[in-house]
Amino acid sequence: MTFLSPQNAIWNHPILRLNLAASLALVAFSAVRSGAVAATCTTAGPGVALGTVAYSPLKEASGLAVSARNPGVLWTHNDGSGKKVFAFNTEARLLARYDIGVDVDDIEDISVAPGPAAGVSYLYLADTGGAAEDSAVRNAVRIVRIPEPVVGLVPSPSPPSVDFAEVQSFSLTYPDGAYDAETLLVDPVSADVFVVTKEKPACKLYRANLSAAADGSTLAMTLVGTVSFSEPSAGDISADGSQIILRNEDAAMVWNRGAGETVAAAMGRAGAPVPVIGTPVEPNGEGVALLGDGAGYLTLSEEANPVLYLFEFQCPRPPSVLAPLFDISAPPGGSVTLSARVSGVPAPVYSWRFNGAPLAGETTPTLTLIGVDASAAGTYELTATNSQGTAVTAAVLSLRGNSGLRITEIFAQPAAGGGVTADWWELTNFAAEPLRLDGWRFNDDSGGLATAFTLPAGTTIDPGESVVFVEDLTAAQFRAWWGDANLAPTQRIVIYTGAGLAFSAGGDGLRVWNPANNTDASPDLSVDFATATPGVSFNYDPVSQQFGGLSQTGVNAVFQAAATADIGSPGRYRASADAPAVTVSRSATGIRLDFTTVAGQTYVLEEAEDPATVTWDPTGDTFSAVNAEGGFFDVPLSGTKRFFRIRVP
Repeated sequence: MTFLSPQNAIWNHPILRLNLAASLALVAFSAVRSGAVAATCTTAGPGVALGTVAYSPLKEASGLAVSARNPGVLWTHNDGSGKKVFAFNTEARLLARYDIGVDVDDIEDISVAPGPAAGVSYLYLADTGGAAEDSAVRNAVRIVRIPEPVVGLVPSPSPPSVDFAEVQSFSLTYPDGAYDAETLLVDPVSADVFVVTKEKPACKLYRANLSAAADGSTLAMTLVGTVSFSEPSAGDISADGSQIILRNEDAAMVWNRGAGETVAAAMGRAGAPVPVIGTPVEPNGEGVALLGDGAGYLTLSEEANPVLYLFEFQCPRPPSVLAPLFDISAPPGGSVTLSARVSGVPAPVYSWRFNGAPLAGETTPTLTLIGVDASAAGTYELTATNSQGTAVTAAVLSLRGNSGLRITEIFAQPAAGGGVTADWWELTNFAAEPLRLDGWRFNDDSGGLATAFTLPAGTTIDPGESVVFVEDLTAAQFRAWWGDANLAPTQRIVIYTGAGLAFSAGGDGLRVWNPANNTDASPDLSVDFATATPGVSFNYDPVSQQFGGLSQTGVNAVFQAAATADIGSPGRYRASADAPAVTVSRSATGIRLDFTTVAGQTYVLEEAEDPATVTWDPTGDTFSAVNAEGGFFDVPLSGTKRFFRIRVP
């Protein structure tokens, strides 16, 4: 094991309008202080980009909230009538999608705070905007309250889609007219809910308390104050109640709140201006959320691929963990990175321990492990220290089984007269997780580790991806050989060279070792092939899951090269699937979608609220076909209308 320091075809087919519901068991967790303690720091540094939320269904991020139940998790949603809430981490990577399951007109903000059940944190959604009304104002608004679920911390290219459980909805009426409002504040001390109107030069603060209210009830709000802030589009109260923030597109303000002081009294004083990114970088900045421990605040904007920004308070304070380490698994020989984000003033210094023992020389918040084996499994602990205090975060690394890598094609002898003499081979990742290939090595049957080629640092392979390894050609030359139009624009091509690495046309083999494997005779991956047919590759059969058959044009994506008579399927080990024929029927639990299958294909169920949308969301349901006998998805019923389609990723 080595330590390194940091630095398909989607097709349209019949779309089905169905109802969907699911239940989720929850375990209560939250800790809320009984009274606010005055914070002293309102000096914030410039915004630092933490990452981009590159998820197409999130295109109008409006509210933003920090999870109380899941350290390092944030919540957001789109502006408008959409019913989705998204969980993502402080690196802006999506973790899960949730459906609230009730109709809404215009959700504008989100908060996390206590609720009626002791020790339980709740999500509060503010259906307060005027986008769905005849005018931009409303005389009544709606608050949706949901117990905060547990969220898995491992990002995924296909995040789970879950229906919220125990969703409650309340109507709140203004006592004196109709307003447009985009800001929700929920006090963790009193559990009061505040709706802040979007007016200038000052806004109004309306209060209600939902603690004893029944689901579906209507409550009258009370006007409790006027705040000297123009047109707020979002706001938040810190987890201990000691700070309050409001923002609009180009400005923000923070109020400190004393112990025993009401929210209205605190906001009746002049607030302290703090920075936001603002226009034009944030075309419509609406989301803002205060971090715990006085670390600062986060912002998010309405736009495609919004950037998550961190603004740290600059007064001296002990380290606080904004993004903790989380448990992770890796295959033998795999590579993993453990990374945390810690805030503190002055800047913390870092140290690592493994199973209690110090790791010498590791002084950054990121630790990369290359070629993990059984000796690497255990607990990794990161300690951050400054003159004000110490913070610790830890995670467990475990080893899982087979890495999921398979050799899926070898080309050992080009056709005569084509003018190209290069060998190449293909590696495919059949696992559900990406795998780093730093330090992996390969050689032919006659060579061992001493003369093996070592894959360069930074080489990765994503789930379902096929990487092509080519001898002594450039990527451009390989693409010209096989045809640029026949290869995906993102096709990964790794070039290798070295004495003895060429395949023998009279029969040979390929051996692949992970970085921790130093035994010539026991490679992690191994295939052998007989005498090659000139111009024809050996390939992998996705049905029998066996390697060694000769490629046939038109079978499993095999095609003829653009520049020669050679045939193969570089970058693909199976053909794209045709759209399945879908049959809809009632089932005991809802709606059943039966569909035709092709052996070796995986089918994914996706949903949308509007069939004209350009973005469809995975529900998390998949079906892997082992034969052509067909498959099905069972979709439970609810009162919510949705559209579904089935595709092959």
